[in-house]
Amino acid sequence: MSHVNEHYAPQEVIDYFARDPIINSELSEWLRFHDGVLVEGSSNGALVSDKAGRMFMVSATDPDYGAHLLSLIPADIPVVPVCQEALIAPAKERFGFDGQTPCYRLAYLKIEPIQYEKRLDIRPATMEQLDLIAANYHIGGKERVVRRIENGQLWCGWLGDEFVGFIGRHDRGTLGMLHVFDRYRRQGYAHELESFLINDMLAKGELPRGDVIVGNEESLKLQKKLGFEVADSLVYWLFHERD
Repeated sequence: MSHVNEHYAPQEVIDYFARDPIINSELSEWLRFHDGVLVEGSSNGALVSDKAGRMFMVSATDPDYGAHLLSLIPADIPVVPVCQEALIAPAKERFGFDGQTPCYRLAYLKIEPIQYEKRLDIRPATMEQLDLIAANYHIGGKERVVRRIENGQLWCGWLGDEFVGFIGRHDRGTLGMLHVFDRYRRQGYAHELESFLINDMLAKGELPRGDVIVGNEESLKLQKKLGFEVADSLVYWLFHERD
């Protein structure tokens, strides 16, 4: 079942997404709920960007069409995620990428909210928590944490006055940024934080989804316990290695 309606994509692209709804979930939901723009798409693949043209994602089952879609992306883009292994080589050739991170792509395909014991007071993060969150979340730097707080896309879990952990959503709306502080681990709080956010997304009609880096088996185990389904193939985040 596709999670895109005809207002956001032509039928042939909707049908393409539906052939592999998990691997294509980030593209389809990015179009449906966020600022995604369909740059080009067909029955063989799709290229989606943000309105500013600074973030892109490619999915194509036809490698030649995938290479064509990659050619439409500005050459100075620093990171490009591709949804098929066959697109790695043409992406590296076009952009000169020398780094890649393979990830499992997951989606929560159920419509029923998760039932869980509510022990935490979960509320939006404020700038008072900025430094502590930034010290424990290192992807994208402090600026990304600020942006998530300002956009209301980062939540903190509390036990009274005790800050237990946090969870957020990335620019394209995916789940992430989950962190529980050491003294509260292995007590079910990660499960509770993520259950809260899954249910919040379901209530808004969105598809809960995200990526887990290959090798992070603890996170993968949690996602499966929560009811996420894993795509049959990997996605690959391609980038320039830092010196």
